[in-house]
Amino acid sequence: MDWASAGGLSGKVHIPLWSLHELHKHRGAPDVLFPARPKITSIEKELESLTESASLFVDDDLAVRKAFLGRLQYLDFLDVAKKSLIRALKVMKEVDTAKVEEDILPFFEKIALRGAFPNISNAQREFCARSEGRVPPGYQDSRKKGDDGEVGGSGANRFGDLVFWQEILTDTLSKEEIQKVIIITHDGKPDWVFSPQRYKDYDGKVRNNSAKPKLVTCPHPTLSAEIALTSGIEELYILTIPQLVQLISSRGDAKSVQQLARAVQIEQEAEDARVKKVEQKKGQPHDENGDEEEAAPAVEEPDFKVEEDEKPEFVVESQPAEEMLTEADEQDEVLVILDNLSEEGIEGCHLCC
Repeated sequence: MDWASAGGLSGKVHIPLWSLHELHKHRGAPDVLFPARPKITSIEKELESLTESASLFVDDDLAVRKAFLGRLQYLDFLDVAKKSLIRALKVMKEVDTAKVEEDILPFFEKIALRGAFPNISNAQREFCARSEGRVPPGYQDSRKKGDDGEVGGSGANRFGDLVFWQEILTDTLSKEEIQKVIIITHDGKPDWVFSPQRYKDYDGKVRNNSAKPKLVTCPHPTLSAEIALTSGIEELYILTIPQLVQLISSRGDAKSVQQLARAVQIEQEAEDARVKKVEQKKGQPHDENGDEEEAAPAVEEPDFKVEEDEKPEFVVESQPAEEMLTEADEQDEVLVILDNLSEEGIEGCHLCC
């Protein structure tokens, strides 16, 4: 909130009304605003189980080898540690999510897009037609199950992504000063973005785009074409918050997103655990959003050397986009450009979260 309100970003960050509508749907579940809450009870139960197991399996010899005087001293030490941790966890149970809402809701309402509320009936009909032709965004949500468990059933909200997109198109069409649009979303499905197999960094090295989550993603070409034809926007970017943090940090402004980076790390760990649990339960590969993925076609490996990095990095430099794009001499080598994303240089830019 501090970052989005500061300097050159003030008045340039917006939230579509449909996003606020979806947030309201979850407000009755405090765990949405404070996802650590259900873990606390689980940890308390695990601690009780561990202390019981220790009393059965730890003997004097093992305790002495680990610098305790004996089994009884070890069990006493473990019991004190358990009670201390449970006491500390009880503090987190008292977190008031209503206070969190009091902080964030006025901010969200202030930056909400002010266009007319979306025509849901028209959006529903258009979604069906676009899904038939696999036109983004959101066509992969056509298989979503609703509250009744049926595909497309009551509450499935299959066309929510399309409504979100239509709000952006309407708003950008009404504001001639907007030159670029950056959509910030954690939806990484192929009906929003594509991930090139390789990319060329700013040193000219070709690198594999093998990181998880992907280091480099690009808007679906159809979305770029649609916003250019509809609103005259020639530059569309779609970023996750971790990608945004990385880009800003690479420009030497890491301090401004320090708290955001910490929150992202906590959220990513929770999401990784959730996806892993779903995969184990269903035995089915999933994408970043927990949705089942379609089997990817086999890809023949390129017959040339690719630079490998465990933690690939790229530097964002202030260069004209036209000059940089001419360096890509192969169709599947993509150069990611996001110039002037800092607070001082984001004039004419429009961010939707």
